[in-house]
Amino acid sequence: TVHSYFIILIKGDSKPENKYELMHNELSQYWEIDKTYHYDSGLDAVLFKTKSALSIVPDGLVHVLAIRGTKGGKDISNDVVVAFGQNPQQGKEIEEIIKDIGLREDIKNFYITGHSLGGYLTQRAVVKLHKLANEENGYLIEPAAKKYRDFYHNAFKKATTFNAPKIVASILNRDLYNKSILSKQLAKEGKIKHYGMSGDNVARLLYNDKDVMTYIEKGEHSSNAYFSSILNDDDNFNVGERTGVTGKGKQNSVLKTLKIVEPTTEQVRKIVNENMKISLKDKNPLEILALNKISREKVLEKLNLDNLPKTATLNIDIPEGIQPTATTYTLNVAVNYLGKTINTNVGVLVKVLPNFEELKSIKQEAFLESEKKINTDNKTSKIKSNYSAKKEELKIKLQKAEELLKNSNAKQTDIRTLTKELETALEEYKTVVRDLRLDKTLLTDAIMKATKKLEVFKNTNTALSSSEAMNEFNIRKGELLNDYNSLLKKVKGELDTIETYDKLVKEKDKLANLEKDIASALSVLNKQQKDYYEPIVKIYEVYEGDTPNAELVIEKNNLPIKSIIWEGTPETSKFGTKKATVRVVYRDGSFDLVNVNIDIKALYGEVTTKTEVKTIPLKVIYREDNTKNIGYVNTIAGTEGRVVTTIKSRLNKKTNILEEIGRETVTTKAVDTIIIRGTKPKVEIKKPSSLIRFEKRYKNRKVVEKQQKHYSRKRRR
Repeated sequence: TVHSYFIILIKGDSKPENKYELMHNELSQYWEIDKTYHYDSGLDAVLFKTKSALSIVPDGLVHVLAIRGTKGGKDISNDVVVAFGQNPQQGKEIEEIIKDIGLREDIKNFYITGHSLGGYLTQRAVVKLHKLANEENGYLIEPAAKKYRDFYHNAFKKATTFNAPKIVASILNRDLYNKSILSKQLAKEGKIKHYGMSGDNVARLLYNDKDVMTYIEKGEHSSNAYFSSILNDDDNFNVGERTGVTGKGKQNSVLKTLKIVEPTTEQVRKIVNENMKISLKDKNPLEILALNKISREKVLEKLNLDNLPKTATLNIDIPEGIQPTATTYTLNVAVNYLGKTINTNVGVLVKVLPNFEELKSIKQEAFLESEKKINTDNKTSKIKSNYSAKKEELKIKLQKAEELLKNSNAKQTDIRTLTKELETALEEYKTVVRDLRLDKTLLTDAIMKATKKLEVFKNTNTALSSSEAMNEFNIRKGELLNDYNSLLKKVKGELDTIETYDKLVKEKDKLANLEKDIASALSVLNKQQKDYYEPIVKIYEVYEGDTPNAELVIEKNNLPIKSIIWEGTPETSKFGTKKATVRVVYRDGSFDLVNVNIDIKALYGEVTTKTEVKTIPLKVIYREDNTKNIGYVNTIAGTEGRVVTTIKSRLNKKTNILEEIGRETVTTKAVDTIIIRGTKPKVEIKKPSSLIRFEKRYKNRKVVEKQQKHYSRKRRR
C-alpha cells in the first residue's frame, strides 16, 4: 500500500522528516500503488494511481510514474556514466518499463516525474514513448503500434523533472546523441518540464539548456524547499488546521470511517444495458483467412460503441496466435465498469475461412504451363510416353485443386498437402518439357504481329498535328523504328538456336513493350502548341486610368502566339500592384492562362501652390478749401491696390505637363492721395516772400508731379 511505501521511505532516512508523516497522514489516503519496480542496477520506481475514479478528473483515474533519484553506490555509478555521455543500465531498464506501461489500456491520464538521476530517467522514458509512437512504430505489429500511438497522443499528459541532468551524449554514440536532441525538442513542445535550483552544485553543470529550464532561487539539491514554499503560500492548500507543509499534518478522522460504496452487479448491469447499448453493426460474420490472427481492431469495428464511456473497457476473449484451419467462433462481449464485469449478451461471429492463396498461385502457374504448345515430333516413344504421363498427372492435380477450392470448409492440412503435390507435379512436368523440341509458333506469331504494327506505325498520318508535335513525333518514330527493326532482326537470327520454352518466352518478352512504346509515341501527336511553350511575363507599368494592353504583358520572343487577351479587364483607377490573368492563345487555338502583375503608377504628383501679385497704382486728387487761407496745404496719403492670385497645379507624370486645377483671386482697391489747398486771400497782411515762392511753385505742374512721385517712393519704403 501507499502507507507502507511511505513508512519504508522514513525508515530508510537517517533523519526522518516531517514531510513523510505529512504525506502519510494527508496525501496517501487518496493514492495507492499500482506497481513497483526494483532492479539490481539501483533503479527504483513506483506507479501510483488515484484510489477511485473521480468526476473532476478527465477519464477517471490518474497514474503517476515516480522515479527515485540518486541514492546508494549503484546510483552513483550510473551518475558517472551519465556525466560522461554514456548509456547507463538504468536508462535501458526504464525504456523497458515504459514499453510495458504504454500497452496498458486502463491508463487514461499518465504523468512521469523524477528528481536528479530520476529526472534523467524521466527524459529517457518520454523519448522512448515518443519513438514507440512514431519512429519505431512502423516496425511493430499493428495492434501494438496503434496502442503506443493512442497512449502517447491521448493518455500521456506531461513529464516533470527537478535538478535533473540532461541526456549527455557524444556524437560518436549516435543513438544516445539522437535521444538527447529529441529530449530537448520534446521539452520545447511542452511534453517535458524542467525545474532547477540555480545554486545546485550537484547537477547544475549538466542541466538542460537555459531555453528549456525554469530556474528558481538558490537552494540545495532538493525539490522539497521549492515545492514546500509554493504550497505554504497557497490559500487553497492551507485550510482548517493545516497551515503549511512544514508540520506533520493531521489525519482526518472522518476518512477512517468513510467508505466508498461500490455499486452492486445488478446496478452496474442496468447502467450498461440502458446507457451503453452495445450492439452489432450488422449480422455479417467477421471473416478472416486461416494462417492469420484475429484482429481485435477488426472485432471492435463490428460493434456500436458510441455510448461506451472512456472509463469502461471491453472484455473480449479473442484467441491468440494464428488460426491454423477453418472454423467458427462466437466472441462474447463483456464490459468492465465500476469494478464489475457485465456480459452484454452480444457476440461477434468470426468465421475463419480456408486459406487458398498459395494453392491458387501454384494452380495458376501450373495451368499456364500445361497450355503451352509442345512439339513431340522426332522424339523417342519413351520421351513421348514420359511427357504424356507427366502432363496427365499435372492435369489430375489441377482437377483436384479446382474441386478443393470450391470447398468452403476445407481443412488447412488438406490444402497444404495438395499444394505440395501440385508443386511437385509442376516441377516434374517442367523437367520433361525441357527435353522436348518446342513449338516456336508463340515467337513467330509475335514477330509477325510486331512487323505489321511497325509498318502501320511507319505510315502514321500527321497532317492534323501542329508542326512542333510533328517534329517531335518524327524523332520518336525514327528512334522506335530503328530500335525495334534491329531487335526483330536479332530475334529472327536466333530463332533456330532456341531449344527451351523458357528461352522462347524470354525472346518473345523482348517484343512485349512494342505496343506500349508505339502508343507513347503516337500520344505526341495529341500535343498542342501550349505543351511546347512557356510564356514569360514582362514587367508591365501603366498610369492610373489607362486602359491596360494585354499584348504588352507577355514576352513574345518569336513564340507562335495568335493573340493575348485579358481574362476580365483589370481595374486601373487606383495606383498599386494589380493581379490579373491573360489568355495566351497560340496559332493552333490552344492557350495558356498566365497570372501577371500590373504596376499601376500614380498619374499626378503632389499639388503645388503659386502666388502672383499685381499692383494697382493710386491717383493724386487736388481739392480747394475756400475756408483756408492761401498757403494752407494738407496732404492725405493714399495706398496702392493689389490683386493677389493663388494658383494650384499638379504635374501630369504621363505628359510631364504641369496642369492647373484651380485658382483664387483676392483684390484690394487702391486709395487715392488727396491734397487740399487753401484759397482764401489775406488782404490785410502782405504775403511774405516765402509764401509767394510757395504759390508759384504749386502753379508749376511739373513741380507738383515731382512731389507726387516723391510721396509714392516714400510709401513704398
